[in-house]
Amino acid sequence: MTTAYYQYPLERFFIKIIKNDHFVMSRFNDGEWYCMRKEYRNNLESHPCYDQLSKDMRNAITNPDNYKAWLEDKYLFQASFFWKRWREDYIKWDLKIKFIQNDIVHVLSREQPRAWIKLIDILNTKNIIIVGPDHIKKFTKLKYEHFIDIPYRKCYLSKVYVIYTLCKKLNILEDYISNKKVKYDPDIEKPESIFNMNKSVNIYNKLESVNNMTPVNPITPVTPITPVTPITPVNNVTSNKEYVVLMCSGMLSNCVIDELFPFIKDKHTILDFGSVFDIFINDPRIVRRSVVKNEKLQKIRKSYPSDWIF
Repeated sequence: MTTAYYQYPLERFFIKIIKNDHFVMSRFNDGEWYCMRKEYRNNLESHPCYDQLSKDMRNAITNPDNYKAWLEDKYLFQASFFWKRWREDYIKWDLKIKFIQNDIVHVLSREQPRAWIKLIDILNTKNIIIVGPDHIKKFTKLKYEHFIDIPYRKCYLSKVYVIYTLCKKLNILEDYISNKKVKYDPDIEKPESIFNMNKSVNIYNKLESVNNMTPVNPITPVTPITPVTPITPVNNVTSNKEYVVLMCSGMLSNCVIDELFPFIKDKHTILDFGSVFDIFINDPRIVRRSVVKNEKLQKIRKSYPSDWIF
């Protein structure tokens, strides 16, 4: 088998953002890969690996149109491939795309503080939308225009809400609805619905109409683990604005990016930022991985000015 991964030049990554050479980047590391393999039912942050979620992510890396977009440097896929058996999946799923081996944003934030600060400076020249949990708002070094809150657990249930909200912010809602041949449902836009998990289940079940497919296993109502403050309703956006969307929403990020890519290509940039901001934030709601925990976390933080820790 030919090499399935490559190194993506950091300078090219920066220049694409600076010049509004719009693209999307989606990260497929161990959590996403094991979910696609259906080897566990929950990831480290206790997000369930729903069958539909697994199917959404598999579609992203096997879609022939995405392969063409990858060749054009418009749809980037990242995977470090440090776990076993990925090669057999690569062959079994007949993958054509190659994956960026360097986890750009996490490597920068953890190992190259000067480059990370440069990236934040670049992003501060753009119109930024963040999709993520409430604690990220503490990271005030990055100025954002809109923040779309998601629940701390089971955030995949907010997929339709996030898609509709982003569509309005990015001024692509009409195009999305007409191409997906769905009826617009204003109830989806009510922010409080995604923080009441019973209502979220009802919204999730509307995926059949949005995506024209039914989840393999129905999802039963659950009780939210952590309450989140509701956000303000969505407003329309000026048609000629170009945005950089930072997705900090676990495996939901892969699904939203893939769903919206055909509608935002050459118009906006969407980047999967994962949990990159968490190393700068003190908050009990954060679930930390071993590589950014205890003394390792303190070592990273010492490489930054004190006012970068919140």
